[in-house]
Amino acid sequence: MLAGAIVLGVFVQVYLIGSYIFGAGQGALDAHKSVGFTVHGFEVLLFLAALLAWLPRVDLVLSMLLAVCGTLQIGFAGADKWVGGLHPVGALFVLVLATCLCAEAWSGIAPPSLLSRGRMRFAYHPDERLALALHQLFSPIALGVGETHAGPR
Repeated sequence: MLAGAIVLGVFVQVYLIGSYIFGAGQGALDAHKSVGFTVHGFEVLLFLAALLAWLPRVDLVLSMLLAVCGTLQIGFAGADKWVGGLHPVGALFVLVLATCLCAEAWSGIAPPSLLSRGRMRFAYHPDERLALALHQLFSPIALGVGETHAGPR
């Protein structure tokens, strides 16, 4: 799954640039750049695959945004000072978008045990799937939609 490879790639890039900052040398920076271009290739490939497969609108938009954010992030890498500071912010957007695509893909193949415990449900409308993926991403310990809580767990 390309979206999963992108998520993993972002974590590898964070490790590599952190290693460079803490003195690992030029090799860590070169590896960061190489992995970055590879991840960007995955982003573009994911968008092209979504187009060829003519996936639902939400998936197409998310994959397009991922490719655009990745392209902008590469542009920010060569900038100076304040604008260059947008490069790591772009990595956060790439991570969130790729994670949303992973959650979206995974929600369609969730094992029945997760569904039966009420931790996950299938969404039937593309906009509802995006909202569900964002909800799962940003509130992993929150109660499910429409649930009430009467006391401590």
